[in-house]
Amino acid sequence: MTPDGVIQQMKDGNERFRSGKPRHRDLMREVKATAKGQYPAAIVFSCVDSRAPPELILDFGIGDIFSGRVAGNVADEDIMGSIGVCLQSGGLESRAGHGPHRLRRHQGRD
Repeated sequence: MTPDGVIQQMKDGNERFRSGKPRHRDLMREVKATAKGQYPAAIVFSCVDSRAPPELILDFGIGDIFSGRVAGNVADEDIMGSIGVCLQSGGLESRAGHGPHRLRRHQGRD
């Protein structure tokens, strides 16, 4: 999937969340479906704020995204290391980073 396609999925999911019409999910089925591997579409780096879990506000299911959360959206060495592991192990070809002032899209491995 292209970065623009991933961003569109996020926008569509957020619209479902905001309108109160998220997809019905069978979480136990999703857990079983991802037991042998995960192939998320994106890494979402966001604040640790418990009121805004990316999986819920973007209407994604289990295994759909890697979620990196830290207080204040501060990308320190630890969180960058975690993101690096996700990039190496998850086979991500498209990634998007969101911060308070910009949205960055990347395709391929850097």
